[in-house]
Amino acid sequence: MEALKCRSCRKELTTEMEIEYSQFITEFFCGPDCATNHYFDYMQSTPADLEDTEFLNDHEIKIVDGKLVIVEE
Repeated sequence: MEALKCRSCRKELTTEMEIEYSQFITEFFCGPDCATNHYFDYMQSTPADLEDTEFLNDHEIKIVDGKLVIVEE
């Protein structure tokens, strides 16, 4: 028999851990932090650089009165 391992860090899973299970990707994780890290990586989530005008233009948004708005043509 092979021990089940965390999808993210590859640690062997034990009953002492706060096991998380993702129904979407049908995988187990050794805890919420490991699961969250994997989800952010999987979704390619990164902080948005709102000072980068190229980023804003690429996503067709601008900042008006401190709010993000869609550029309307």
